[in-house]
Amino acid sequence: MFKLFELNALATDLKVNCLGNNNGYVSSVVIDSRLCGPESLFIPLVGEVTDGNLYIGDAINNGCRASLVSKKYYKEKNPTLSKWYGK
Repeated sequence: MFKLFELNALATDLKVNCLGNNNGYVSSVVIDSRLCGPESLFIPLVGEVTDGNLYIGDAINNGCRASLVSKKYYKEKNPTLSKWYGK
């Protein structure tokens, strides 16, 4: 499969912290958690109707390799993120 981004390079470029293992790559970027696969990066968009951060758990269950997460959502220590931060 085509390697789109290396996760550690992406984190460095975006100046963000990574939860869990940031080794590896992503081959697709998705905004719909139902379309996540094992090499995908989920980007949860916040809109007028819903907050994509609410679907991070679905993205994880569908096998995404990584997800962007809003600071607010992370600070709430949502248990769906435990796969990556190990708590």
